Amino acid sequence: MSNELYIYVNAKHVGFTSKEIELFTRLINILEEIKNSRTVFDLDMIFNRYELEKDLKLNIEMSTHFKKKTNKKIKVRLAEVSIEKLFRLKDQVSWSDAFRDEKLLANGEGILSDQSLDRIIERATNSKYTEIRSNPLWIEILSEYINDEQYLILLKAFYLYRFETILIKKINWKPLGDIRDMIRLAKNNKYRYQIADKVFQLGKYQVTFSEYNRYCRIEGLPLLKVFGSEVGLNPVTNVNWNDAVLYSKWLSKVLGVKYKLPTSYEWYLACNNRNDLLWHFGNDENELNNYAWYDYNSDGRTHAVGEKSPNQFGLYDMHGNIWEWCEDEHSENNVYQILRGGSWESTSSNLYSRTKYELTALNKSNNVGFRLLRTLP
Repeated sequence: MSNELYIYVNAKHVGFTSKEIELFTRLINILEEIKNSRTVFDLDMIFNRYELEKDLKLNIEMSTHFKKKTNKKIKVRLAEVSIEKLFRLKDQVSWSDAFRDEKLLANGEGILSDQSLDRIIERATNSKYTEIRSNPLWIEILSEYINDEQYLILLKAFYLYRFETILIKKINWKPLGDIRDMIRLAKNNKYRYQIADKVFQLGKYQVTFSEYNRYCRIEGLPLLKVFGSEVGLNPVTNVNWNDAVLYSKWLSKVLGVKYKLPTSYEWYLACNNRNDLLWHFGNDENELNNYAWYDYNSDGRTHAVGEKSPNQFGLYDMHGNIWEWCEDEHSENNVYQILRGGSWESTSSNLYSRTKYELTALNKSNNVGFRLLRTLP
């Protein structure tokens, strides 16, 4: 049954006039054409018997305006329109909305079609669509619309955008030979900076529940329960050091690039680039709220990664949200692994860049997770 006939029969049944039926028909044709009724119209309100004619006209005008705005430059199939929307908009809600139309998905599966997947990869690798690089969390947003095979395809294409390059230049300290200068340098840990140029890539974000649970599902491991305020986008917690290492090895095998936990020192360099500051942004505690989730503002839970401001390297949540496992053991007791960064329940002083904490490798906690380091050739 056509839309026109369906509207006519039902409208006539409830007593609409022929003029109102004509308005309804015009409206439904517009809705059918632009395929975006859910984001523009409240259909229950539009087809209410007591809807005023002027309101119906207004809705028609709104839809026509929206149609012109949406298809200003190109007129393509619905799937391509949705993909265009994906690459035009940055906010996560709109990115998710772009994938809610069934014709973008495989038939009856609720999964992104392979054709749509190819189009996304084609567009995202085009330098014209820069949003893919500024919003690398979009894979988590799409997680409910992609199967495991598609997830791995997207990881191979885009996972590198989750990392920032950390370049640490060599500093040659030249003491004058005075014992007092040597003592002063030793107290300030200056000798440890006598290293060669160091370059690596550290994850912009702490590994999320969405990422980790997808790995669990692929490998047949029990899924973890999300702790915090945002499903999927929260940093993964309740993983021990061994879990984090196994995840990094799995990812390295899948993507063909070596991923690992950062050493405590690598984490420190990436946090504040050797600046003698309490936090990477400075020493003013009043600014900490802009950069970290901690006991002052966390409301007793973790939060979605990337909500606070990043450090100078573009890394998010280097202070707070969760403690992060490091690769190396404590120097005085190899039973314990080093943690960095502080968490949602830490005080401001526990978020200092230089602060270290330690746990046994088998310990799991709702305030401990990890981020990954990507090695470069």
